[in-house]
Amino acid sequence: VVADTSGRHDTLCGTSTLVRNTGRYGDGTPQSASPAGSELFKLAAAKNGLGPRDLPPSLSFFQGVEIRDDGSPDFTGSAGPGAAVTLRAEQDVTVLIANVPHPADPRPAYTSTPLEVLAWRARATAAGDPLWEATPEGRRAFLNTAEFLATRGLA
Repeated sequence: VVADTSGRHDTLCGTSTLVRNTGRYGDGTPQSASPAGSELFKLAAAKNGLGPRDLPPSLSFFQGVEIRDDGSPDFTGSAGPGAAVTLRAEQDVTVLIANVPHPADPRPAYTSTPLEVLAWRARATAAGDPLWEATPEGRRAFLNTAEFLATRGLA
């Protein structure tokens, strides 16, 4: 994440499931009016030659969750219209997107708002780039990625 005007994200709760959406909205299959995020991810994975075991945990952008003192999640709501997140990847990636309500969203109706996704290629970074030296963790990540790509003949 190199830019974020939202500040509302969740890396803990995951996405909605078929069972939960069926119980809450009457259906959770991908073609329904209330598709579950897990089902959409499995469908998107299959379209890319991947199976359910290939799916990592999901994260939710634009929907916030904080953890209360007692350890329970507290849904803090949507970032609202116009919020943006910019992601940077130094190698080819497959991004699967499911624009669905957050599983902790208390609204009784299935509520999903429009999402605009833009992707573009930028110049690759290299040693000496200010991004490589911004933090020790970042430098290590850039070096690991460069080594990974070089050993596979991709860089």
